[in-house]
Amino acid sequence: MAEPLKNVLPPFGHLGLYAFRLPVLQQFIGLGLSRLKRIEKLEQLRLLENSMPIDVVLVDHCVQGVDRPEDIVVVDADIAGRRMAENLTE
Repeated sequence: MAEPLKNVLPPFGHLGLYAFRLPVLQQFIGLGLSRLKRIEKLEQLRLLENSMPIDVVLVDHCVQGVDRPEDIVVVDADIAGRRMAENLTE
């Protein structure tokens, strides 16, 4: 029987927010698909496989991702709900 893992961090969520300076964006779009990008479907892997640095920031809350136009409706409802809750506590 396998030993239980010790000192293992809980899994983290991931929200990709991409911002590029123009020369880096031009380089990025010229890279083509990388092996891991094809497998994992994560854009940042194209950068990492091509030795382009990325920054990662830990936050203390979860947020709704917007990957498709219909996700905007969910985010708008969440923002409206938060505003309503804030108004009730004032």
